[in-house]
Amino acid sequence: MRKVKRNIVLLLPFLLLIGCSGNYGNVCTDGYPLFVSSVSLSGIQTRSTTSLATDGSTISVSTLNAGVVNGTSQYTYTSGAWEKTYDSPGLLAPEGTLLCAYYPYSADITDKSSIPLSSAKYDASKDISYAYSTAVADAAHGVSHAAFSLQHAYARLTFNFSCEGCYTGSKSIGNIIISNSGILSSSSLNITQPSGVYGSKNIGHVTFNAGITDFTSTSSASVLMVPTDVLTGDLNIQIQVGSDNKLLILPAALFANSKLEAGVNYQIAVTVKANGALVLNSKNVQIIDWVIPSSVTNSLIGIQPESNSYIIAPGGVILIPVSRATTGNAANFPAGASFTCGLLWSDVSANHVTASVADRYIKVTAGNTEGNSVVYAKNSNGDIVWSWHVWVTNYNPSLTANTNFNSTTYQSANGLLWMDRNLGAIAVADGNNNFATCGGLFYQWGRKDPFPGSNGSAIKTATPKSISVNITPTKGTQLSNDNVYYYSLSSTSDYSSALLYSIQSPLTFFGNWGGSTATEAAAASVSGGMYSWNTQIGNEKTIYDPCPVGWRIPAWINGVSPWAALPDKNLMQNDHSITAYGDFYSYSFGTYPAAGFRTEAGVIDGVGMFGESYSASEHANYAYVLVFTNSGVGAGTNNYGSRAQGIPVRCIKD
Repeated sequence: MRKVKRNIVLLLPFLLLIGCSGNYGNVCTDGYPLFVSSVSLSGIQTRSTTSLATDGSTISVSTLNAGVVNGTSQYTYTSGAWEKTYDSPGLLAPEGTLLCAYYPYSADITDKSSIPLSSAKYDASKDISYAYSTAVADAAHGVSHAAFSLQHAYARLTFNFSCEGCYTGSKSIGNIIISNSGILSSSSLNITQPSGVYGSKNIGHVTFNAGITDFTSTSSASVLMVPTDVLTGDLNIQIQVGSDNKLLILPAALFANSKLEAGVNYQIAVTVKANGALVLNSKNVQIIDWVIPSSVTNSLIGIQPESNSYIIAPGGVILIPVSRATTGNAANFPAGASFTCGLLWSDVSANHVTASVADRYIKVTAGNTEGNSVVYAKNSNGDIVWSWHVWVTNYNPSLTANTNFNSTTYQSANGLLWMDRNLGAIAVADGNNNFATCGGLFYQWGRKDPFPGSNGSAIKTATPKSISVNITPTKGTQLSNDNVYYYSLSSTSDYSSALLYSIQSPLTFFGNWGGSTATEAAAASVSGGMYSWNTQIGNEKTIYDPCPVGWRIPAWINGVSPWAALPDKNLMQNDHSITAYGDFYSYSFGTYPAAGFRTEAGVIDGVGMFGESYSASEHANYAYVLVFTNSGVGAGTNNYGSRAQGIPVRCIKD
């Protein structure tokens, strides 16, 4: 039967040419039979697209004239080509005829001036895509032909759910309700207009059942959304987790131009925390099987998870969630509070990075020079409520799963995956004693914010406000050369005030406490590790850990040093660094420069003579460290130092 039908189709050009009254070889004014040469979706040719390059895939094609449908036919992909469905009427298309195609074909759609669209759970059969084209006559072969590049009529929201390992509640996701005064529950698409016109809009919320029974591993649910002209305020999303309804609020500004645009797939990552709360981790516009129209200029691409440090390539753009300030300083920065932001200091220039408010994010744009900067958020009182280290570098420690002598990371015998350089360094030790590039930054133990490293330069762009807290600074002087402030604080047991002071004064180096805890740094460093980098119990990274997302400060586990396999026989080389090999030189911990440290008075000392690196573990009122000089390496149980010193850190994979 198929062979007979094809013969009938092949005869059509000849029969129609008879009606052209001798016009053979010229463009026939009555038109030639329309041949569809190709159809693409999301810029990929149909023949290589799984969803369409399958026998039976069907499109509808209409000829248009002044907003009126002259004729409609059905074309089916059969044996490698688009052919007019045998029982569908033929189309005559003179040169220049305006055409419109939509996919997937539906016999229920009879009125092309009102293709119904409904916001609902994703269904491929309802995912309407359409495209315009113009007929090109081929008189030599007696046909007209056209190619179509389809675009989606809907916007799409994709929810990606995951949960913390310690969450013990129900792992099911039921109904999801999306509400906003600008949300459209249904609409119609008129394809007789060259640009496509949406009409008959019905405003209301959208409800769909995610149907997820277990999101222990990441699970997804998508909904087709009728495009909106504008979203106002917040997008309220009620998500049924188990039997409980939970509310997730997305600011409308997260979406391009505060609207849902056709052809854009908005990925929304949602984590269910241990206490059952919902947290928006990130939102991105992804090019998966969808087209991003040229009109989309979404500056919010690049949203990051909460952290205290971010790696960004030169010239890159990221968005830092200011929610971390609420997480760590809610009393001074409640959720939704207004804020300003800016550059606090840089070891490159006063415009090394730019920071601006973008809804509930800080948009950071890096310059083209590698280096380090710290940006801040201030509340309406002008107090710094949090600050973030921005590490502008071409170094990407997560590029591959590196092991052994790979130049990106090193894996030691105890299974830890280490960065190949100190946090903030823009190079490994290069043999030229250039500690300004390979030394990295200095940290007081337990504090989240860095201080300038061996180069001793901090281009200060904002001075921390004098904070009134329940501690008495006995000295407040600006250290020479590097714009770092130094305070020696009197003894106090009010650790919460000390912590607040450290948050509000990220460029202030704290000297020793007075009294019995004289070896502790003044902030984020109390006995028991209350505000330190590691929970100690459970070995979990805290919100004060200074490493980027996915990395952490190494800690002692069950009394075992993270440098346990490192023997004392490694000696400092002529370039004032050690290449820290393990037993029998079979694996490497990387190269450590003798970057020096900041004394308890905040002054840089020991450059080229001493190398140190903090662990996240405490020893009484001290902290365990790795230390080396030109006489050897110390990484055992007897190596601990003052928490008030500023020394480099090196991150391990979290």
